[in-house]
Amino acid sequence: MAAAQGEFIAFKNDKYGTYDVISTFTAVNYISSSTTSKVTVSKNSINVSLRIDDTSQNANPIAKVTSDTAFGAKLTIGSKVYSINVRSGLTSYTIPDKLASGRYSAVLSFAGNDFFNIVEFVESFDRCGVVDVGM
Repeated sequence: MAAAQGEFIAFKNDKYGTYDVISTFTAVNYISSSTTSKVTVSKNSINVSLRIDDTSQNANPIAKVTSDTAFGAKLTIGSKVYSINVRSGLTSYTIPDKLASGRYSAVLSFAGNDFFNIVEFVESFDRCGVVDVGM
């Protein structure tokens, strides 16, 4: 029995997509052979959550982002957009603007890149007015 010999060629590519891989075999006294297969490289998904607790007029809301990956995100509340550098683990971001009383939707978003998919996470919270308790 003849020992098979081959050559392994690896390449690095930082782009997602589907690639053709062509394998060929040639040797003396053997029939040459070739085959083509496809390899699909997919982007990763970021596991992320957003929590903003209800707050009173006297306190600024705090966005708590939990993620398994660091990335640059945008947090949109109404017409205001804040940039957040999300770290792997827990990131806390104090919303610097004073918000009027009411119910708000916050959207945490990441546009995606060559490695990670797009992220969009929505959280609602209430901004409560000061309650005057007469005694």
